[in-house]
Amino acid sequence: MRPARSCWPIAGSIEAATSRAIEAVARHAKGVLGRVRLGTGATPCAFLLPPLLADLKRRFPDLDITVTTGNSADIVRAVDENLIDIGLVSLPVSGRIFEITPLFDERFVAIAPLGTALPDTVTPAILAERPLILYEPGANTRRITDEWLATTGTTVKPVMALGSVDAIKEMVAVGLGSALVPEIALRPGDRERLVVRPVTPTLFRRFALVLRSDKRLDRALRETLAALKTTATGPDTPEGRTQGR
Repeated sequence: MRPARSCWPIAGSIEAATSRAIEAVARHAKGVLGRVRLGTGATPCAFLLPPLLADLKRRFPDLDITVTTGNSADIVRAVDENLIDIGLVSLPVSGRIFEITPLFDERFVAIAPLGTALPDTVTPAILAERPLILYEPGANTRRITDEWLATTGTTVKPVMALGSVDAIKEMVAVGLGSALVPEIALRPGDRERLVVRPVTPTLFRRFALVLRSDKRLDRALRETLAALKTTATGPDTPEGRTQGR
């Protein structure tokens, strides 16, 4: 009888393992998919991701998504080091280890205090004549706006350099200067307190999904990637555009 009794702990262990496996399958069937670490810039995080992540949470209540914000270079570095699973960043991104999927172009517009007389389309020369509030140096956004403004052939000295698009809009709204901001960052109420104009040549930066090509795509990652890809638009790069590089 002793040998039989010695089998009881083994049988109990097998039963427990089976129960855990059944429970895991049940959780998976209910949509408990695991954890996804997403990295992006402050503007996509504030103005693009909330409805997208809310829809993911509605469909998969137990899906755990963490979001880290930073500039594109830092996000790409974190993806490379496996600290982040997916990066939603502005191009360019280089590296053989990455799988890069372009998604959409983020267009920029000129904004000025309410009552400012601006033509229907704003050029770099027109903005260069005004007090400018720009993004702080070091970010990709500041680089592409500097390149766009530099086509005037004059050196532009901003009156302020800020790290937040919301802070830039507030400073413009109270009359401290004009600015270039992503159109996606304009809320409905902003158009009632700011003058908003398209710019020429068109200024935009292209966003893409970046992940390691050797990343194992579990269901959590697949569902998150599929949701992010719903933001994709076709390539739109006619001549005269200044691409965010």
